[in-house]
Amino acid sequence: MQTLNKMARLAAVVFLLSIISACGQKGDLYLPDSSVSQVSAG
Repeated sequence: MQTLNKMARLAAVVFLLSIISACGQKGDLYLPDSSVSQVSAG
């Protein structure tokens, strides 16, 4: 049972680190401009 607990803790740490390292990989995060123009499709 002790080994299962260690494996679960290790899996949780690896999962959290992968989530944290993936933040911002698509570019810098920014707030969109307040004046957004509407584009109609069609």
